[in-house]
Amino acid sequence: MLQVAKRINGRRIAFLGVLDAVGRGGLRKNATSPVPSNVDYFFNRWQQNSPLLPSEAKGRKVLPQALPFDSNLSGELRSSAREKNQGKQNTEKSAKCETKYRDPLKAIPQLLEHSEVPNDGCIQAKMIEALNAKIF
Repeated sequence: MLQVAKRINGRRIAFLGVLDAVGRGGLRKNATSPVPSNVDYFFNRWQQNSPLLPSEAKGRKVLPQALPFDSNLSGELRSSAREKNQGKQNTEKSAKCETKYRDPLKAIPQLLEHSEVPNDGCIQAKMIEALNAKIF
């Protein structure tokens, strides 16, 4: 995605959204291409939970996905975009950005797996909000 944005430098990109970006070999540290200055608004979210801690997925115990393999690194990308919104999102949230829980006492937040980042309601709502405010 960032390579494509870099190649079309000179043409304006109104909105560029990146979710849990990785580079060569599935490594976050290899996602080194900076966001070029022809991007007006850059939106970036990543999941940074430790790949070694067990979590619950769909009601069963599983190990979190280990991709990216260096998932404990920050997913923040260098950016020359005019405006940016970057941040990690480790707990699953609703479209109203309320933390979801699996337990009835609401004591343990529901962890977000790497593959679930694109389907997180809060991330989707924030992207739509940014698109509406900046593009439409």
